[in-house]
Amino acid sequence: MANSLEILEWDSSFFGYPVAKVTTEKTAADKLGMIINEAKDKGIRLLYVFADPGDVVSVESANTATAKLVDQKITFNMKINPAVIPSVDDHIEEFEGNKPSEKLVDLSMQSGLYSRYKIDREFKNNEFERLYLAWIENSVNKKIADHTFVYKEDGRELGFVTLKIKNNIGQIGLIAVDETSRGKSIGKKLVAAVVAKLIQKNIPELDVATQIDNDDACNFYKKTGFTGSKTENIYHIWF
Repeated sequence: MANSLEILEWDSSFFGYPVAKVTTEKTAADKLGMIINEAKDKGIRLLYVFADPGDVVSVESANTATAKLVDQKITFNMKINPAVIPSVDDHIEEFEGNKPSEKLVDLSMQSGLYSRYKIDREFKNNEFERLYLAWIENSVNKKIADHTFVYKEDGRELGFVTLKIKNNIGQIGLIAVDETSRGKSIGKKLVAAVVAKLIQKNIPELDVATQIDNDDACNFYKKTGFTGSKTENIYHIWF
């Protein structure tokens, strides 16, 4: 619910300290101040504040509260055309194991270069590394992803993408191409494999989120057939 403090049980358990969030909606500074005081009273260590960048009132309130803007997230959407089935490159295969290789772990870390968990220097307990390790582990074992596609050349894993299907929409969770192999259309081929799978399953849309500051990723998605559909500011307040 907008403007209500929400305790995040998973984040709190994973990071080892109380974490909460608030999704603002025309939230005046005094109202946000009350929410911040509530968080303090409940012993929250980290508060996420989500705001629509077009919501001037909430954005100004976050700035007044000296909240740190750590992510300007943009979600891209692609409408799937079932009449145009892309071919899947021979170098791409679906990962079938239940534990990621060291290279997949490395690639997942590369994918998080602009992550707020990496950018915010208040994280001091390897939160970024632990989070992205758990992300790739729980993707390949199918706890949070339905499919993981890997691009290989001569046995070397050069890229991968994870796909979750939820509410009849495909969602890319992690996608990365090794820094030594970019510019070879590997990312485009991975997205094509995802689209082919969605057509097979009669799923009409595909979403992927990234950071506005990640120019390379934003340009890649635009060139690959995605359009921006939603933006969101994410702030951190530490106590």
